[in-house]
Amino acid sequence: MPNISIHSEELPSHGPLLTDPHGRIDELLAHHDARLQTRLDALGHGPQTAYAIAQQTFPYRHDSFDHWWKLGETLAHLELLEARQQIERVLDNGHVLFRRVAPMTTSGA
Repeated sequence: MPNISIHSEELPSHGPLLTDPHGRIDELLAHHDARLQTRLDALGHGPQTAYAIAQQTFPYRHDSFDHWWKLGETLAHLELLEARQQIERVLDNGHVLFRRVAPMTTSGA
């Protein structure tokens, strides 16, 4: 974690006073790491659209607002995974699909 000056108590934009800001930061980082992993896991079934990945990773959200929220969050995570070169976009019959990038291996020979 970067060296950030944090007071012992912080007032968030919503919710109760934070008495352990470093702990909360760790919780949020772990939460987003888990979300990134669910996107990678969904791509273990082969190339898919962002919509299909969103449906797999948020199967319990069904109203119209949730539809856009889960798609937006999924796209943000896919863009981060793409920037980290863990996935790539491919165009297939006019559809944008995402797929995992095979890990680079080194030859021992």
